[in-house]
Amino acid sequence: MKLPQHGDTVELPLTPERRFLADPDTKYPVTVDPATDGLSTLFDTFVQQGDTIDQSASTDLKLGWPGDWADTAKKQKRVARSYMTWDTSIFANALVDKAKLSLDNHHTWSCEQREGDVWAVGAAGSKTRWTNQPALTEKNATSTQTRGKCNDAD
Repeated sequence: MKLPQHGDTVELPLTPERRFLADPDTKYPVTVDPATDGLSTLFDTFVQQGDTIDQSASTDLKLGWPGDWADTAKKQKRVARSYMTWDTSIFANALVDKAKLSLDNHHTWSCEQREGDVWAVGAAGSKTRWTNQPALTEKNATSTQTRGKCNDAD
């Protein structure tokens, strides 16, 4: 298939079948939207109160309170935040109407649902620490489905 090119932009025509558009069961307006699964991760890391080392080589990402204490009296919880960067170049010049982020939780201290926020932030890198975090720029979503993976959980 030859795709029309205008300068450095290539056009990908998406044409629904006439039969589909003429079907009385088709609900309007119709959105023609190719799905994208599995963006490749360019970088990830986490920071945690009190940590002063680079965690970008860690195989885990921590979020919220992962069960550590900042003191031996167990009065101050060590909060953690994770930062992820994906290759979104496939969306260049695209209007994204909605998106869904799904992450798996492999370990938790509680089976209870908790809220978790998703923010757009400045760039994270190997020098990201609790005392040197990227600026939060825009809150994109709050998950109310965040919960542990427990024996009695479905």
